[in-house]
Amino acid sequence: MLRLLKQANRGFVGQLVIEIRDENTGDKTSPQYKKLSAFKGKLLLHQLLQLAPELKETDKVVFKPGSNDRIVLHNGSTCTVEKSGRAVNASRELEMKSGDRITVTLAQVDKTIFIEYLV
Repeated sequence: MLRLLKQANRGFVGQLVIEIRDENTGDKTSPQYKKLSAFKGKLLLHQLLQLAPELKETDKVVFKPGSNDRIVLHNGSTCTVEKSGRAVNASRELEMKSGDRITVTLAQVDKTIFIEYLV
């Protein structure tokens, strides 16, 4: 029980760099640097995107702190998650280490989110 409590309160390390591209126009937002040290337990991608209404489907993409300065991604949404150009079955779990880049393609809106994890 103590182990579960410790795991729920474990904090994140590093930061995420987030860019959003509109597939219709090709416009890309400037990179947003989100420091993760302020978050504990788990973090929704929707929270990082400042709860933007058009990006509502990202509320089931969850980040959790992992061991050895890594984060674990769990995708419970209809979004497609790609790493190194290949679709990943992130409904299980995808561990990200420093320097990893993933792409989240939204199904309901023509937008793509690029995420890079840095420690």
